[in-house]
Amino acid sequence: MTLKHFPGDGVDGRDHHVVKTANTLKMEDWYRTFGKVYQENINNGATGVMVGHIALPDYFEADRIEFKDVPASLNPYLIKELLRKELGFNGLIITDSSLMTGFGVEGKRRDLVPRAIASGNDMILFAKNVKEDFEFMMEGIRSGVVTEERLQEALLRILGLKASLNLHLEQKVASITNNPEAKKLAQSVADEAITLVKDTQKLLPISPLSHKKIGIISLGNDMDVLEMLASSAKGLMKIALKLQKKKPITHEYFGDLLKERGYDISYIDHSDISVMMSAVKQSIKDFTNEYDLIIYFIKKDTASNQTNLRVEFKSLGGFDSPWFIHEVPTMMISVANPYHGYDLSDVMTEINGYSPTDDVIRAIVDKIEGKSEFKGKSPVRLDYKPFLGDIDSFMNEDI
Repeated sequence: MTLKHFPGDGVDGRDHHVVKTANTLKMEDWYRTFGKVYQENINNGATGVMVGHIALPDYFEADRIEFKDVPASLNPYLIKELLRKELGFNGLIITDSSLMTGFGVEGKRRDLVPRAIASGNDMILFAKNVKEDFEFMMEGIRSGVVTEERLQEALLRILGLKASLNLHLEQKVASITNNPEAKKLAQSVADEAITLVKDTQKLLPISPLSHKKIGIISLGNDMDVLEMLASSAKGLMKIALKLQKKKPITHEYFGDLLKERGYDISYIDHSDISVMMSAVKQSIKDFTNEYDLIIYFIKKDTASNQTNLRVEFKSLGGFDSPWFIHEVPTMMISVANPYHGYDLSDVMTEINGYSPTDDVIRAIVDKIEGKSEFKGKSPVRLDYKPFLGDIDSFMNEDI
């Protein structure tokens, strides 16, 4: 088990893929929140910690001020003092990606590569140019930046972890995807996790008898993970295109499942301005005759360098936003991000699936038809209370 991103992400709203960030909690609050989580997981046997490009300024309020804004990945005090000594972590420490801006802005790469190991990391995640990075490391060893003792300590931890996992033995890796136990577990996780956040309009369950004609508004489904991979390299593009031919993209798979159960499905896409203008002029009578139910199906995946996960409507003027909730019953289903209720707070039926897998989507269809109960509990809160600096008011409330 590997913990990340030490000393804790999420306090700073920025992304350390593109900028150095900071965990700005006071240490007494850090120990009760992030520190508590790290400590308990270390005590429970965590074998690795990924260190983020995240500063922890309050740790240096009294002394060593020059390290106040240095990210943990390059900060020997946060690694050796806080993580190793105070929290007692004795496993493998690895940096977050050394290609991130949060790492690179600290200096020249020839200095940062050996400095990361000298600071207490045992491994560096991702090389830029393997030959060049290796030479940078060798220069750091020859100049004494990385001592022989530190080098041997890092090597011992790497080899020790490999040995504990039997990676030094020749093994055949079993296929996870074809493993019946893995499939059973995936189905169980989907069933237990899916959350009915609210249904104040008492819409559920649905059936082809009550809601035959369903319009699906797809948001965020345009860029699948495979497409993101495809854009990065020609070889990956070929693989991605082959895989995509075998399976419809997520919202279409959802629609196909509903079709199989007897619903008439249409996709509402206002990104075409001619379609959008026709919809603007459509009478309410014709609109309500066209649909028995409208479902927002949202799959807005997290990705590196993505600074915004808010819902983005496709129509000019936001005409595909839920202005019609009192004309046609409307439901929101999110399968990648549990926070989208923030932008669709007026929609009265909200479901979170958390992950766009086939198992999750099939389970959602079962649950909205009442064939399976909702068991999940939301891990996030969307009550929009402003944070006024009193962390105790948040610590003492149930989420």
